Amino acid sequence: MALLKAVFTEDSPLSNRSRSYIRTLMSNVSDGQNWGVGAAGSPTATPVLKNGWPARETTHLWVVNSVGIVEYTGHTLLVVVLTDGQPTLETGISLVEQTATTLVHALVDGA
Repeated sequence: MALLKAVFTEDSPLSNRSRSYIRTLMSNVSDGQNWGVGAAGSPTATPVLKNGWPARETTHLWVVNSVGIVEYTGHTLLVVVLTDGQPTLETGISLVEQTATTLVHALVDGA
């Protein structure tokens, strides 16, 4: 969350140029990586996120993470979802997306 704040808020130790560069990288999402916290946003919102999904060598369980900006009904939220011990990548992605959606809707809708 500290990194997202440094990139996406005005109160940042990063230069405007550095922040702009990181935002550009996070806005260029490959089709196969268009999952994660962006699932919680409005369908027309451009995804601004980065995901990570290594499998642990010893346990073969997955660490599936997603960080980014979520635009939802006129609100802009910084969202981070970190998981560990997922049996498959697909399970991890589903958990990340469900968690992000539940969080965003609870914060914005109060549900």
